[in-house]
Amino acid sequence: MRDMSEPEYQKRFVVDLLYDGRRLDKFLRFKLHWRSRSEIRKRIERGEVLLNGRPAKPSQTLKEGDEVVVLLDVPDVDLDKIPVETLFEDEHIWIVNKPAGVMCHPTGRHIFGTVLNVLFKRMKERGELTEERKPHLCHRLDLHTSGVLVAAKTLEARRALQEAFEKDQVAKFYLAVVEGIPEPQEGKIDAPIAPIVGAPRLKMEVTPYGYPSLTLYRVVERFACQNGANFSLVECDLKTGRTHQIRIHLAHIQHPVACDEIYGVRTKLRRGELGLAPPEETIIERQALHAHRLILNHPTTGKRLEVEAPLPKDMRRLLAALRQASRSA
Repeated sequence: MRDMSEPEYQKRFVVDLLYDGRRLDKFLRFKLHWRSRSEIRKRIERGEVLLNGRPAKPSQTLKEGDEVVVLLDVPDVDLDKIPVETLFEDEHIWIVNKPAGVMCHPTGRHIFGTVLNVLFKRMKERGELTEERKPHLCHRLDLHTSGVLVAAKTLEARRALQEAFEKDQVAKFYLAVVEGIPEPQEGKIDAPIAPIVGAPRLKMEVTPYGYPSLTLYRVVERFACQNGANFSLVECDLKTGRTHQIRIHLAHIQHPVACDEIYGVRTKLRRGELGLAPPEETIIERQALHAHRLILNHPTTGKRLEVEAPLPKDMRRLLAALRQASRSA
């Protein structure tokens, strides 16, 4: 078991037959697909890549069985300062409130400072971390989405929860502030989605050839601001769990999540855009999406659990500003 309470300082690859005869830089382009080829070449030239324990050249040819080690840039992160709030915990499961801007688990671009790293550290400090007992996230939230996140502590709980998520037996409710006022005020978005092939970053689209995807929505509150800008607070009931599902579905009905950098019309919202002073003050600068409620059966006891995560400060600030702007209209 790798101790994920500590950062990973290097990645190790063993060359298999598929890459026998390939150049080192092209091999790493496959293995580190989130890095550009020029960045990979620079890393090799700086001596940050070792081939069989020695610095190498980008053009060096690989053989089956070669060992390639990439030295990683580890961010200076204090896990104790990442505000992961516990919403429910027992010896089987751990449900937390993920802050926006924190990854769920390590990825190529974010190798440390994630929710999973925090949970490993807390279990280790309490003397609970073993090969049999360790945190495992049962689903994911986007980087800039906050809210309820479920982890299993045991293999049995992990299997039961994964099956529940895969069979859509977990009720997942989100709150989103969207552009405009959806009509009708309550409805369903039944539109298949799939990744856009060849996009420079992960992006989904509605397509007849996509995965079946269903989102129910309900307008909770409407905001008609004095300068003509309209927004709504919407609750979404996620019936399937596709990547970016709520974001692409709301954009599909022409009401994208406010400040969604991929599917929206703006990346931040200032008070001046609502006709409020001071005009340059930023209200929110991430997608206004929060996983606020989750209902599931406990994987061991079968007891029904309903867990809510309070709205984070930036979304509370956004709603307060929208209510102020609506009263002034």
